[in-house]
Formats: sequence, C-alpha cells, structure tokens
Amino acid sequence: MTYLTQIQGHTLWRPGLTQQSLVVDLGANRGAFSKQLIERYGCRSHAFEANPALIQSMEGASQLTVYNYAVARQDGRLPFRIAANDEASTILCDGAEQATDIIHVPAIQLERFLGSLSIDAIDVLKMDIEGAEIEVLESCSDRFLSNIGQLTIEFHDFLGLTSVSSIKNTVHRLQSLGFAYIKVWQHAWGDVLFINRRWHAYSLPQILWSKYWTRNLWGFQRVLARRLASGSVQGSNG
Repeated sequence: MTYLTQIQGHTLWRPGLTQQSLVVDLGANRGAFSKQLIERYGCRSHAFEANPALIQSMEGASQLTVYNYAVARQDGRLPFRIAANDEASTILCDGAEQATDIIHVPAIQLERFLGSLSIDAIDVLKMDIEGAEIEVLESCSDRFLSNIGQLTIEFHDFLGLTSVSSIKNTVHRLQSLGFAYIKVWQHAWGDVLFINRRWHAYSLPQILWSKYWTRNLWGFQRVLARRLASGSVQGSNG
C-alpha cells in the first residue's frame, strides 16, 4: 500500500487527489504535469508559464487554464533567461548560465493574483520555477499557505540556485503552519512534498510508511533501473 504517487518527477499525497481537486501549477513548461493530473483524476488546473513559446502546447486542453506569467515576489516585468533546455529557464539573475535569449515578461505575485480570481483555497500547489520557489513562498501570507492541501516543490539547491539554509527555514515555517513533509531525494531537496494536516486526516504510521518505506523503495528502483540500463549499454558495445 502506498499513499504517494509521482507525476513528472513530483511526489503527491494520493488520498488528497479527487475530481474536485483544484491544482495550481507554477512552472508548467508544456503542461505535462497538469495534463497527467487531469487525465488521471479529472481535476482542474491553473497553469503558469513565463515562456510564451511554450504556451501554445497547452492551449485548448480540457479543464486547464493557462497564464503566460512569471510568478515572483511582486507584480511587474522581469527579465526571463531562456535556456537551451527550456525546463531550466529562469527569472534569477544568476540562473540559466547557458541562456540563449533574454526576454522581458509580465510577473505576478501569487496570492494577490489568485485572490483576483476568487481562489482562496488550493488542493495542490506544484512549484518548479528554477530557484524562485523561496521568494514566492516568502511573498505569501501564513493564511494563504494554510489554505493549501499539499505542496509539491522542486527546490534547486542541487543546481546551486537555492541555499540549503533558506530551504530549511521554509520547511520550518510550513511545519509551524501544520504541514508534515516528505523529502524524497536523499542528498538534495529536489522533490519535497508538504501535506497539510488540517486538510488530510493522515496517521503517523501512514506518514512514516511514506517517508521511509515508499521513498526508499523508489530510490532502490531508480538505482536498479540505472544499473540495468548501464549494463545493457555495455552489453551492446561488447
């Protein structure tokens, strides 16, 4: 029995996903995360992507609303560094060192913008915005964050874009607001799930099972898959 599921490298609390779930997808790229969630659970998603070249691939998808904005600390216009790998583009000045272009994009502050849409509660908040996760969370009030059922976040310490100390400060803040967390990667914070105990009636054994057994099983499966792939490559070259 597993209480966790993964979509596009982001871990989610499976009992919290239903047809009525409202998802906010920050750093949607081409929309694969939102589309898979919608296909699997029939939920609704609001997807934010700063790169205008990627928006077209999401337009027209059922139950998916797309916004061509960068999500940042405050409203305005920001330089957006487009990387050769479009998943690595960022608003950070020290990010996307291999940027192929810099464009200026409209930026919004998340809590204010969602408030303008009369959205004050979110079932799932997914964040993969290439190092801007900390500043976006810092810009949100405790009240806003407390009205989120779960957050699945790719922090970017493994790329040197985010300090571990700032991540730990964010973790402590979310814990103080009633979130339990599961760090899926062993050596970095690239896949972290926060579950709001005020929304989800999980038990301590369920959290411990997910935090240790499921996480470690996934890790073993990834290592085994890499070794098998490496063995097949060596065999084909032999």
